[in-house]
Amino acid sequence: MKLVKAILIAFLFIFAVTFAMENNDIVSIHYYNFIESVPIPVFLIVLISIAIGILLVGFLGIFERFQLTIKLKKQGKKIKTLEKELNHLRNFSRAKTDDIILKKEM
Repeated sequence: MKLVKAILIAFLFIFAVTFAMENNDIVSIHYYNFIESVPIPVFLIVLISIAIGILLVGFLGIFERFQLTIKLKKQGKKIKTLEKELNHLRNFSRAKTDDIILKKEM
């Protein structure tokens, strides 16, 4: 598995280098005269966009994990409550059965 991971990282690195070499044209970004960027290479725009996407997905993943942790704790508490109730009902059933058996023997 480590070998596969190393090969994958090597391919990604080679892809990034060749992508940067092939897309080094200078561009400027305009958005309705509100935003105008300084001239930068195309590959930087793409890499920055990818990095922003990775960060957003990471934050959403952290948020979802936090929600799942809270849900898991609530369900754990509910399980404990239900187990206590089940044990109480089992004990109640046994006591009632014992009482019936004792009354029949008398």
